[in-house]
Amino acid sequence: MRYCSLTDNDWRPLIFEAWAFSGPVPPSRRPDFLPAEMPPGRELYYLENDNRSGKIVQRMTVRERSPARTVIAIENLTPVRFLLVTLFEPGALQTVVFSELIAPGLWGVSLMTQTTGRVSAPAGGHEASYSNRAMAIYRHRAGLPSDGDPPAAQ
Repeated sequence: MRYCSLTDNDWRPLIFEAWAFSGPVPPSRRPDFLPAEMPPGRELYYLENDNRSGKIVQRMTVRERSPARTVIAIENLTPVRFLLVTLFEPGALQTVVFSELIAPGLWGVSLMTQTTGRVSAPAGGHEASYSNRAMAIYRHRAGLPSDGDPPAAQ
């Protein structure tokens, strides 16, 4: 999945790789989670190798799950760093992804991201970048090329 990076003025990979594991400390990779392993309320863990921040351990909790609606909360369990600067302390970056069936064969996707008070100053002011990342996720979920023009923000 690619997004329009305003920093690089180019289409870049959003996440280089990601894998699931069984607990909050990643001992080893496991197969992706199956739908049966994702009931509401269960905490699941994965590691993603982000294009800017490197490896980040995430906790994912399914809040709702039905054939017509899914709500998933995601929170960083390890610091999010860029170069030598910690941008987000553990738990400071939280996202909720809403997927909802609008009409037969038509899904809507919304992302809400919040940060807590434990955020480094360099992490702020990048709303356009967050919009482009959200658009890439939406396009991926909708089955569209994630790097289609135009980007959400330029």
